[in-house]
Formats: sequence, structure tokens, C-alpha cells
Amino acid sequence: MTRHLRCALPFVLCSAATVQAAGDTGWFVTAQYGGADYDVLLEGDRAWWGRADDDAGTWAAGLGYTLAPWLGLRLMYERTHDLSVQNQCPDGLVCAGVTFRRSADAANWSLAALPRLPLGDRWELYGTLGAMRWKIDPGGGRERQIASDDDTTTLYGGGIGYSFRNGAGVALEHQRSGADYSALRLGLTYSFR
Repeated sequence: MTRHLRCALPFVLCSAATVQAAGDTGWFVTAQYGGADYDVLLEGDRAWWGRADDDAGTWAAGLGYTLAPWLGLRLMYERTHDLSVQNQCPDGLVCAGVTFRRSADAANWSLAALPRLPLGDRWELYGTLGAMRWKIDPGGGRERQIASDDDTTTLYGGGIGYSFRNGAGVALEHQRSGADYSALRLGLTYSFR
């Protein structure tokens, strides 16, 4: 995951972020890059189930609204590429001893409340609490052998952020979900004042 954060630095310096100055209300946009870790069983109607147990680079973009200095809402889309998925025999069946891997993409939509705790004029701690809709697809179209899967689950986490006077800010955020997913992302935000 450290290598993903090193790769994120140029992205973060050229993007928009997820921190608001204390006392502001209004719209904000966010862009983040980092690493995500999945350990998810993919169940479905294909010959093989799959297990996505891998970490990979992930990017996210979102739109939010600050309702009060201590509370915001954020809608975010996250995309993770090149997760490794290994086949797994469905429960209750006997399968040939064949092991193969596929590369998969994961896509998440989340809606979260962002409670905030200002730490002075520029720093803040914030939490994320909401719901996430995820989908992992090993690809292959009609010929795919491993099932794709999706679900809706809880999302929670937190971060620390620093805001500049011009409406921009930087943040380091960690998220987890009930689907055995975690992400550590570095991001930039811009608030429209």
C-alpha cells in the first residue's frame, strides 16, 4: 500500500480535495488516490465462484455538501483495477482440482455522512459513515468462468485534513466496510464559496 501512496503524490498535487474550512457551508468536490484491499467471496451462477483477495491502486471522485461546520454529506465513486481473483468451488459441490486466476475490476458507489471536529483554523478530524454499493467483475463477457458479484454494505472510517485559505485542502482518509474492504487514500478537495 505504501507504493500506492508514493504514486498518489503527483495525482494529489494536481487534483481537487475533501476538506472544508471550519465554518464553511456549500458544495465541494473531491479526488483521491491510494490503495484498496479486498477479501470478498464472489458467488453467482457461473461454473466457478471466485475469491478476490488482493490489494491494488484505487482512485475516487466525489461531490459533497457541507450542511454545517460539523457535518457534511458526500456521494463518491471509486474504481479499483487489476484485482486478482482466484476460482473457488461453490459450496456443496465437488470440483476438479483446477486453480486459475483472473484480473478483475471493482467499482463502488457510496453515500456517507461526514461528521467533523475542527482542530484550530485549518486542521480537522472527520469521520465517514454511510452505505456502499460495490461490484467486482472478473470480465470475460458471456464466456467468463468466474462469477461477478455485487452487494450493498455499511461504510465507515475517518481522516485528517488540512484546508488552505483559497478553498482547497488535502486529506488522508481510511475507510472500511462490512464487505471486508479497506482503503487508504490521499486526496484533494475544492470547496465552492
